[in-house]
Amino acid sequence: EMVVKELDIATLLPSPVTQFEYGMIGTTCGYDLYIPKLTYGEPNVKVSTVEGGLNIVIEIPQFYVELDMKRFSGNWQCLGDQKGNATADKVKVTIRVAIAVDPATKQFNISTVGGTLVEMENLKLNLDSFFLDLVASILTGTIEDVLRDQVAGLLTDQINGLDDTINEALAEPIEIPIGPLLPDSSQVVLRLTLVPEVSEFKPDGGRLELSMAVTSDRTIDRQILGSMGRAGCLAGQPEDFQFNVTDPAKMQIAAHEDVISELLFAFWNNGGLNLHVTGATLAEMGTDLSTYGITDLDLTTYALIPPVVTSCNPDDTLTIQVGDLY
Repeated sequence: EMVVKELDIATLLPSPVTQFEYGMIGTTCGYDLYIPKLTYGEPNVKVSTVEGGLNIVIEIPQFYVELDMKRFSGNWQCLGDQKGNATADKVKVTIRVAIAVDPATKQFNISTVGGTLVEMENLKLNLDSFFLDLVASILTGTIEDVLRDQVAGLLTDQINGLDDTINEALAEPIEIPIGPLLPDSSQVVLRLTLVPEVSEFKPDGGRLELSMAVTSDRTIDRQILGSMGRAGCLAGQPEDFQFNVTDPAKMQIAAHEDVISELLFAFWNNGGLNLHVTGATLAEMGTDLSTYGITDLDLTTYALIPPVVTSCNPDDTLTIQVGDLY
């Protein structure tokens, strides 16, 4: 919607918009067609899933065009200059987008297919009846061409270049800096690696699956002996996870709990849980401990092992495990 609001059809119209001629007995009448004013309501964008991708429909309501016809050739037999207007209840621009993941390269393939379709609903002309049929086809074709060209420049070209942009961004880990939790703490930098695996779109919904890894530079001085396990979840049985797809308006995101644990591990690995808190720091943040009888606070925390998130318990609830926190 932000991109579509940049539509400025009027400034792209040539002046005159077009020229046309028609024959009379003994002469040919020629006219320039100008559009001095063009207005429309705020565009609305609707996106729906279709087989293999997305269908984008841009609806532009309350389309109004002022017309100005000036004669440039012909004699007294030709009708003189004419003024009028044209209205359309709605102009619809439809774009079809195909989205796929190459199974060999693990890269996105995103492109528009089938061209850009432009339709004008309930077009009405207010002009001398002699010119109605003639101008209607010229005007409709001209506006449709201009819309098609501008949408191609604003949206279609961006969509067709989207896969290169995304694949280039995913080729290297994405750095996510996390500011210090407290003023005396250090900044943590996580690296997110995403690899596309599955792209599946149908009329009733779409699904994207990506492999994910979260890593960081080691800044702590701890070496864990052994590995982290997930208690009863190491039985070897795959987890039966299903999205709730009963509500067609939902957009749902899921991350495996191992990914969340990996994120916590990377945060711990980069020193994110090694904190230094003083009374002066808390006072700067708005908490004066002296009102509670506490003075000269100097607190340092060390997490000797990373936190782990698990749902391996009788209640099947998401639980965070923290141990050896000094």
